[in-house]
Amino acid sequence: MSKRVAGKVAVVTGAASGMGRAGATLLAAEGAKVVVADINEAGGTRVTQSIRDAGGEATFVPTEPGQRESDGSNDTFPIWPD
Repeated sequence: MSKRVAGKVAVVTGAASGMGRAGATLLAAEGAKVVVADINEAGGTRVTQSIRDAGGEATFVPTEPGQRESDGSNDTFPIWPD
């Protein structure tokens, strides 16, 4: 791979399966730090671990795209915790 997106952060929604998983995996292989976002926590965790096992950087954020109102609990969050 040519590492075309090295140093960039990619947020991939629907990343726990299918095309989202494929996109997240490809972006990680190309050097991006990937935010795996999905409602499916088990699948998102598996994809995140798979990316890490392959030497990439990834973090999982549980996401509900249908939620239109915020309760304030997830308005800000650290993408890359120290």
